Amino acid sequence: MKPQNAHQRRVVELSQQLPPITEEQKLWGYDKCLDKVIHYSKNSMSCMECGEKSVNPYGLEIKPTVICPKCGAKCKTKATKEWTYKEAVYYGVITTFNDFQVIRIFWLSKHCKIGYKANYSCNEVMQHWVSVGNKFVFLSRGTNGMSMYYDLWNFSTLLQVSDYRGYKQNMRYAMQPYKWYPKKKFLPQVKRNGFKGNCYKLPLQLFLHYLINDNVFETLLKTGQTGLIGQYKENAAKIKESWPSLKICLRNKYIIPDMNIWYDHLRLLRFFGKDLRNPHYVCPKSLLLEHNRLIEKKLSIDQRRKAIDAQKEYEKQKGKFFGLRFTDGKIEVKFLETVEEFMIEGQELHHCVFVNEYYKRSDSLILSARIGNKPVETIEVSLSKLAIEQCRGLRNKATKYHKRILSLVESNINQIAQRLSA
Repeated sequence: MKPQNAHQRRVVELSQQLPPITEEQKLWGYDKCLDKVIHYSKNSMSCMECGEKSVNPYGLEIKPTVICPKCGAKCKTKATKEWTYKEAVYYGVITTFNDFQVIRIFWLSKHCKIGYKANYSCNEVMQHWVSVGNKFVFLSRGTNGMSMYYDLWNFSTLLQVSDYRGYKQNMRYAMQPYKWYPKKKFLPQVKRNGFKGNCYKLPLQLFLHYLINDNVFETLLKTGQTGLIGQYKENAAKIKESWPSLKICLRNKYIIPDMNIWYDHLRLLRFFGKDLRNPHYVCPKSLLLEHNRLIEKKLSIDQRRKAIDAQKEYEKQKGKFFGLRFTDGKIEVKFLETVEEFMIEGQELHHCVFVNEYYKRSDSLILSARIGNKPVETIEVSLSKLAIEQCRGLRNKATKYHKRILSLVESNINQIAQRLSA
């Protein structure tokens, strides 16, 4: 696409002035990134580097690597009937030009055929231009848009400005080479801001852009919050929003293991009115355990609010059964009169009487069988059938009192019928 502003136009002009890759850089890429192969058979070896054929001194013993006696190349053996071999990789060169950090990506390819010297080619397919105070600019060759591959390059096109925000373009933009040329040049700001060579799973071009243009990112790197570096692209807004609390972590040398969990932890602390600048709260010893504890606490509060909201409707629907209870001397069966009692019953017996909102079922009457005011089993009675639908104890299992409870409820079913007809 055409340059959209003065910054992009300047990058395009500088790209045209950028010196081509040197012969030394090409040869290093060919040597270190592409495999040398020798065609291996019982009696002979054909080097796919120099194209020369020689006697196989090893016989049927297949060596993983062999030195070609003609050109001296250390080659991987390929014991197949194929007479050709192709390979291609991405290779990167890191350099500077004017006041830009430039990341150049090359497509190295190799085509070999028995009896011929290997044919190498090197084509520059992408450039990333990073500068201080400006948005990075991404240049790339054109691709075959009708292909399912996002890097099917059209080498007849020139490098031009590309929009990295689209899906396929973004995949290309984030692509990293197989190897980098070892002689690298960096802007002074990159070294000053603490770059040691590790990008922590971020694409190099994005890492360098953040490093020289984002003070928060630079601070995280220098203070060892490397777990947040790899998540910075997705969580930059969360990190900056929680920066006052994050600075408390930096002062106390607290390493945040997971930004998403820690950010949710801050929201829970805010919900409970805690001081978000107190290291006791924002730097927990076990983030996951404390986070889960607060979730359970908040869930309990939410459930109580839900119970309060549902109580009026429950009283209207089942008010005639309030006060219903009967006993055989040891086991007492009582009607659950509040939605909060449903919640407690569900928590103590670990079943779904509250979660699945049994208090909303118009045809169901929910009773609790208790011994010493502790729930033993929960009973559902159908009002239309005047019969027990289910009777569940801890984790939905029957207890040793199960038959006794069933008998007690069935013998008092007339009390339910009387209240129902009243």
